[in-house]
Amino acid sequence: MKKQTFLAVSMMTLLLSAAVPFANMPAPAYADTQAQSAPEAMKKLAQLDKNVVETAKQAMQKEAGSLPIELDEITGINADCWVISAKDNRGEVLVTKKEGTVVSVHVNFKFSEVATDLQNTIMSTLKSMDSTQAFTFDKVERVSSDMENRWVFKGENVTASIDAKTGKAVSAIMHNEFGDSNYVSDEDIPKVFAKPFYTKEKAIAAANPMVKKVFHMDLTGYNVSTKYNEYTFTKKGKPTVTASINKKGVFYDFTVTPENGMIN
Repeated sequence: MKKQTFLAVSMMTLLLSAAVPFANMPAPAYADTQAQSAPEAMKKLAQLDKNVVETAKQAMQKEAGSLPIELDEITGINADCWVISAKDNRGEVLVTKKEGTVVSVHVNFKFSEVATDLQNTIMSTLKSMDSTQAFTFDKVERVSSDMENRWVFKGENVTASIDAKTGKAVSAIMHNEFGDSNYVSDEDIPKVFAKPFYTKEKAIAAANPMVKKVFHMDLTGYNVSTKYNEYTFTKKGKPTVTASINKKGVFYDFTVTPENGMIN
């Protein structure tokens, strides 16, 4: 499993996912005779409609709470959207060019700037996974869009997230496993896990105690599918749990996804 598979999607990544080239990237030559239009110039923030800028600012301010937001410049562009960044590396907002509609918001926080209840939730979750570690966080990201609505906590040894709607932890990866002697590199995974480590029943038995403790879910009655070291637990009407194991069969990361695939 890739080390950063579930990390919060930045505004620049969202632009790339639209499968439209950035304005400062050359378009592919489909035919020698096809005339290529000139790339769209990057605008200054002052050139955008003031109402659009104000809407973008308010969208960021809503997620930033008491932290002041001041938009600084346009830092990204594709055929449909602008990426507007805030001062002091506070984050970005993605807005459509045509309607000026806010598509997504990304705000950066220090751990100390996040509400105490969120701090307590993430620390309690991680301590339930490893009570011996002293967890610290380099930054916290608030990500809000139609597809994603979460708080993402990033530290040297861990990445974890909380569903912004429910206030519950929905994912956690312990990065210290990547330096552990039992960790398997991406290139070795197909060989090491060519044969499934667990049967369905044993996978549930191995994962369920941690899932119950961390996410307050019960995998009893779930179906199990596996690809190498990654196990996916599904049940109709219930969230999906995805988790990976090291070569000793110890689950070291978990992600919970609602049945509809949306991150609430």
